[in-house]
Amino acid sequence: IQPDLVIGNIPYTIPVVCNSLKIPCINLCSLNWADILEGYCGQFPAARRVIKEIRQAYSHATHTLALEAGMPMDWLQPQTRIGPIAEIGQPQRNRVLQHLGLPENARLMLATMGGIDSQLPIDQWPVVENLFWLVEHADRFRHPQVRDLRSVPLPFLDLSCSCDGMLIKVGYGSMVEAAIHGIPTLYLPRHDWPEEPFLIDWFQRHGIGMEIDRSSYESGGFHDSLNTLCKKHARIANIASGNHQAARFILDLLNR
Repeated sequence: IQPDLVIGNIPYTIPVVCNSLKIPCINLCSLNWADILEGYCGQFPAARRVIKEIRQAYSHATHTLALEAGMPMDWLQPQTRIGPIAEIGQPQRNRVLQHLGLPENARLMLATMGGIDSQLPIDQWPVVENLFWLVEHADRFRHPQVRDLRSVPLPFLDLSCSCDGMLIKVGYGSMVEAAIHGIPTLYLPRHDWPEEPFLIDWFQRHGIGMEIDRSSYESGGFHDSLNTLCKKHARIANIASGNHQAARFILDLLNR
């Protein structure tokens, strides 16, 4: 295989290999593993050596496309900062309600912690009239107003933007997609994730969202926040400008 270009998100060994083979390589990312490791272990001398090695490896890339909403990475050069990247979903609310056998005035909330395998504490949340929760593995819960999102024959993103709101952990994909589609979002911070402050800052400027604390999450004591949030709801989508910017940059590079 002799590719014309390699795009990495965001391994640090690939740029080294590409450089040795004289293959152009682009870092396309909202974060990098050197800064993530530094955030967790930067105080340890052994980790500092590894961080230096990772940064040197990244430097072999032809170029870095750094995504808006992600962490600053000014040391990764040459670099172009581009807009956020996300897929665009198709809201199909009526289809979802019909499939689940719910009334038109039902409120749908999608609850997911993304890649974190943790049991949502839904059984401790109060039952609120006409409020239904879409989750994975609904059979694990006793809450009467839980429905299984996997039973709805739609892509996850279409399902997300068909809901009245979401409850998520802080993460690039979920927060950018929520902002772009104008989905009211309650988010649970992780506090130790190095990318988090930059994501939250961006989301507060571009999304419709509110942070909840661990206690509210565990008890379900966030319904006042949810009601306030949904009143701000306006489905005026932001533009995922990074999609086109990245594609244009890649085409220009290939045509040189």
